[in-house]
Amino acid sequence: MSNGNEGLFTQCASPLLFFIKNGYTVAIMALTELYFRYSSMYDRTLALLAGGVISEQQIAEGFEFAKKYAVYWQEKNSIIFEYYKNIGLILPDFWFAYPVHSQPHTGLIPFDDPLTFFITKDFDKAGATIIHELCHNFFGYFANSKRAEKLWNPVTKMFVKEPIDVQQHILINALASGGYFQVFGETVAIDLIKHEMTFPSLTRSWQLLSDHVDNQLHLLRNPVNIIESLT
Repeated sequence: MSNGNEGLFTQCASPLLFFIKNGYTVAIMALTELYFRYSSMYDRTLALLAGGVISEQQIAEGFEFAKKYAVYWQEKNSIIFEYYKNIGLILPDFWFAYPVHSQPHTGLIPFDDPLTFFITKDFDKAGATIIHELCHNFFGYFANSKRAEKLWNPVTKMFVKEPIDVQQHILINALASGGYFQVFGETVAIDLIKHEMTFPSLTRSWQLLSDHVDNQLHLLRNPVNIIESLT
């Protein structure tokens, strides 16, 4: 019985959206919505652990950044999550991202859980960081376990002698690159990839991945093809 509610949507804390039409409930895949939340306590805590201090001015900047970044990301959200859904990777219907101030020379780097990235004037570079950390989250989300295993196996077989962190980042770098091309276009995507190659924590994984595609970084537009070609 439809109860007159044709076209009624109900969201839940899963990647499914239930659509009631003509008396039938149909489950379709909902796209994740990424929410940006600035927390002064979180920012201060990370700074304290890194031996730094967050000023009141920085706190005000943090709230303003989160508001502006949400606007910047709005048009990119569906592009990103639709792209990864087509690869077979999903997250729940909402996810949080926390901007914080960087603490130079302390070893503090962005990380995936909770998704944490640095406040910066370069919104594209921040976007690349977010996509990279989202890729880590895809592989930590239980609903992706079977798909993740299929993507992971070729990497571990080809790079079995590499440390696990390097193996992981070969896969994450490749998948994140595909997102860069989708959102930023080829020129900016390649610039972002070259920028990441300068990160000490990613140098080895990027070197191996770049060697595999003979330094033809445009091939990373189709990362699944690259991953499946690993033998």
